[in-house]
Amino acid sequence: MALRPEDLVGSWDLEAFEVELADGRQVFPMGADARGRLMYGADGRMSATLSVADRAPLSVPRLEAFGRAPQSEKATAFDSFLAYVGRYTVEAGAVVHHVELASVPNIVGAKQRREATLEHDHLILRYAVHGDRGTRHNTLRWRRS
Repeated sequence: MALRPEDLVGSWDLEAFEVELADGRQVFPMGADARGRLMYGADGRMSATLSVADRAPLSVPRLEAFGRAPQSEKATAFDSFLAYVGRYTVEAGAVVHHVELASVPNIVGAKQRREATLEHDHLILRYAVHGDRGTRHNTLRWRRS
């Protein structure tokens, strides 16, 4: 059965984010215990959040003061968290995220295409990244919450 937008609607919890490197090694870019939430709305909007587990807090006392945290703390916080929101479409066995806002500004306006497979209450998203060190195959496994 072909993937339909209504099959995705709801909230999904990250079970694993795994990358196969060009040399065949498996790595976990956000740790083996990474956390995340993926949400698809019936209105065609989506939200993706990925995080390293047990992130260290900033040394400032409250949210409004985060800009005064030391640069090293802010860099660590940035490196351990990824989030973006936008619209989504479903095309030929894939979901495409049309990014409108993101923690990484470079992807705003971009399309993030993910090959998608539904297996009962699990959603598996796959995509490849081609670079100067070969192709990396990324797999994110989500469980319906």
